[in-house]
Amino acid sequence: MGMGIRILVIKDRLSCMRDQQTKEQIIAYTDGGSRGNPGPAAIGVAIYKGTGELLKSYGQTIGVATNNEAEYAAVA
Repeated sequence: MGMGIRILVIKDRLSCMRDQQTKEQIIAYTDGGSRGNPGPAAIGVAIYKGTGELLKSYGQTIGVATNNEAEYAAVA
């Protein structure tokens, strides 16, 4: 089998897994929100190995947005 990527989105969790044969897994937790709707908004992402080791984390303000826009921006 090739090295395809399967993406599974469950609420605020984006789980990307390589083919079952490799048994490698990367889990990305995402969130976005705004204070007010719309209002000042921000996003955050944390990427972990399947073993639980943190690989990378990231956060950023995105200006004025609705809560839904912030949630979508976090996974884009």
